Amino acid sequence: GKPLSLGLPLESLGDPEKLDVIVRDPDDKILPSQLVMEDGKPQLKFTPKTAGPHKGEVYSGMTKVAEFPISIGEPVEKDGIVGVPVSSTIPLEVLGVEDPKTLRLITKDPDGKVIPSKLVMKDGDVSLEFTPSKPGIYIGEIYAGDVKVAEIPIEIGEPDVLPQLLSKPVVGKPLSAKIPCEDLGVDDLSK
Repeated sequence: GKPLSLGLPLESLGDPEKLDVIVRDPDDKILPSQLVMEDGKPQLKFTPKTAGPHKGEVYSGMTKVAEFPISIGEPVEKDGIVGVPVSSTIPLEVLGVEDPKTLRLITKDPDGKVIPSKLVMKDGDVSLEFTPSKPGIYIGEIYAGDVKVAEIPIEIGEPDVLPQLLSKPVVGKPLSAKIPCEDLGVDDLSK
């Protein structure tokens, strides 16, 4: 797998800086993970090794205060993936253009920046080719002269999978038993 980062809504469970999160894979094995604060929001970072239902467990000290499912899916069907050349073909008659030499292409990335791309003519079809640099929706705009004749959205996915937080962490019953203070040789823990 690839390192993943998952934002967690932990504020309701207490101070995120004092919480620990354990990630378990579908075989219930613990995966190395870390909880880091980014822009004041807790991010759970881990690298899944398999697809399937994972689980996050939130601990405060030795007490489990919540758990939540993390679904690691197989890569979703997209039109292409980051870093791999993409070719999208359009039949010429769809464009309503007699002479493909008059066509030109402008391809924009998900941020609206124009990126290098080319139109390739073959057997009466036009192929739009480019290499995506990030995930998201790219737009291929095909012009005949100055007239836009087509706009093709092309969805690009990550090379790997992204986790989904299926539900917010739910506060469960603490697993630790209450220990009377006197057994610890302490009168009052609040001091």
